[in-house]
Amino acid sequence: MAGLIGALIGPQAIGFMQNGNAPTAVTVDIGQVMENLNQRADAMRRIEALRSQRKDIRDQFETKLKGLDAEFTAAAKAAGEAAGENGTVDEAADAALRKMRNDLVHHALRFESWMAYANERIDHEASLLMRDLYRSVQAELAVMAQASGFSLVLRDDSIDDIPVDRNSKVPQEMQVMQAISSGFIPSFSQI
Repeated sequence: MAGLIGALIGPQAIGFMQNGNAPTAVTVDIGQVMENLNQRADAMRRIEALRSQRKDIRDQFETKLKGLDAEFTAAAKAAGEAAGENGTVDEAADAALRKMRNDLVHHALRFESWMAYANERIDHEASLLMRDLYRSVQAELAVMAQASGFSLVLRDDSIDDIPVDRNSKVPQEMQVMQAISSGFIPSFSQI
C-alpha cells in the first residue's frame, strides 16, 4: 500500500521531503488510493457475493409468487364459471379463494419486507467495508509519514468512525464515500 500511496504523492515530492530541504505539504486523494487497493477489490467481491445471494433468494420468492398467483387466478376463474352456471356462490370455494388470496398477499408482503432488509443489510455491510478500508489507508499513511520523517495531520482526526445517518434516503455506502472524499484530506508536514 505504501508504494501505491508513494506513487500517488509522487517520487519527486518524497525525495524532496526526505532530503531535508524546505517543509513540503502534500495532499493525498484517499478516494483514488482506496480505488486501487487489493483490499477494496476483496471488499467488493464480498458485497457482490451478498448481492448474488439476494438475487437467488429474490428469484425463489418471485417464482413462488408467480405460482401462487397462477393458482389463485385459475381457482377464481373456475369459481366464477361455477357461480355463473348455477347462479350461486359455493361457500367452500369462496373460503378457499379467500385463503389463497391471503396466502398470496402474505407471501408478497414477506417478499417486500425481506427485500428491504436485504438491501439495507448490503448497504450497511458496504459502508462498514468502506470505513475499514478508510482506516487501513489512514493507518498506512501514518506509517509512511512517520518512516519519511513527517507527521500526518488530518483535518479532523478526532473522529474514530465515519458517521452515517441510517434514516437518510442516501445509501450508507454513499454517505461514507462522500465523507471520505470531502472531509478527510490528509496532509504531510516535516517534523
